[in-house]
Formats: sequence, C-alpha cells, structure tokens
Amino acid sequence: MSPRLILPLWFILSACGQNVEKDQGQLDSAAPSMALTGRVVDDADLLTEETEKELTGILANLEQTSGPQFVIATTKSLNGLEITDYSLKLARAWGIGNKHRDDGVLLLVAPNEREVRIEVGYGLEASLSDPFCAEVIREAMLPAFSAGRMEEGILNGAARLIKKMQRVPSLPANDNAPEIPAQNRKIS
Repeated sequence: MSPRLILPLWFILSACGQNVEKDQGQLDSAAPSMALTGRVVDDADLLTEETEKELTGILANLEQTSGPQFVIATTKSLNGLEITDYSLKLARAWGIGNKHRDDGVLLLVAPNEREVRIEVGYGLEASLSDPFCAEVIREAMLPAFSAGRMEEGILNGAARLIKKMQRVPSLPANDNAPEIPAQNRKIS
C-alpha cells in the first residue's frame, strides 16, 4: 500500500471549468439568482468598497486592452448546487465574454461553503488551463483564505489571472462575425 499525503485545505480546491459538460436542461433549472451589477459582484460582502472600485477599473482596462472579459463574484450561498454547476450557470446567465471568442472568465468565491472556482471559456483554455487555475487557487488564494484574509486571497488570485491574460494576444472573433466592442458587452 502506498502512503498518501492528505493536505488540510480550508477551501475545496476547484480548478478551471472549461471542460464541464452538462445537459443544458439541467443547467438552466435553478439558475443562480445573483444579478450582474458590474465587473465585481460581491454578494458575500468580502471586499471593501475601495477594493471593488480598484478591481472594477483593472478589469475594465483588461477588457479594453486585451479583450477577455473577467468577472469576480462572491456568493452567500450556492443554493445546494455544486460549485461547478453554480459557476457555469452563472457565467452562462450573465453572458460573460465575447460570444464568438468564448473568452469569459469568472472567479467565484462561496465562503459559507468554503469553495472557490475559476470558470474559463473555451477560447482561453490554452492559457488558463486547469493546472494553471488549480495552481492559482492553491498558491495565491488558499493561503490567504486559510488565514481569514478573504480580500487578500481574491486580490492575489485575480492578479495572477490578469497577468496571464495580458500575455494572450487579442484574437478576432471569427471571419464571419464582427467583434463586439467592449462597450457593447453586457457588463457596464
């Protein structure tokens, strides 16, 4: 019998979500009720007002300069859903990212369930791979979360993701469809 290493984690580690495949009918039922109010939706009240404003500006700049649309959300409850289902439903309901490039990213933190997930559109899966997102959660976020510094963990994770996305060349939507200008996307 081989020995196992068990690491106590404050949060359940959830990697990127670009490979999640579910029945569409199942995904549409019991959709999360959180409203998309901006690039940062802090329903669990983990961030200060100053941090929300700072992140909103950074995320807007990322979208304008690099193209990907990145939303950070915290929720009081996953409403009995698995975080993989909840985050995918939320990302689809909010329409994060360019429809043709599928370049949306959602960082979701559910402190009451002690879970965190990074949901990534297929268009970014090469640069924001499952192993990379797992590393971001494990190394940049969980240490701060375990110490009770939720805001710091969110900032650390967002910074690592943004740095990686800034290195991705902005791609055209496709040959047959015009790119949707940043100002015309759903997030204000």
